[in-house]
Amino acid sequence: MDKMRGGLKEDDSSLVVYGCSVHIFNLLGQDITSSSIMKDVMEIQKYFRNHHKLNTWLIECPDTVKPRLPIETRWYRVN
Repeated sequence: MDKMRGGLKEDDSSLVVYGCSVHIFNLLGQDITSSSIMKDVMEIQKYFRNHHKLNTWLIECPDTVKPRLPIETRWYRVN
């Protein structure tokens, strides 16, 4: 991906090239969300995941999204 962006920039210097927006927003969300809020969110998500009736209810309800546990993104992470 980095090589492709570099090649595009070399071909047209007026072109503005960004990285993956999804990963940038993920990292931004990690930076602006406090750890206490994330702890509460994860507890709720784990509750729905670990209780069969609630999990099934979410699957059967139209227009719902199953809770996803956050994961560490390694792209563009500066430690």
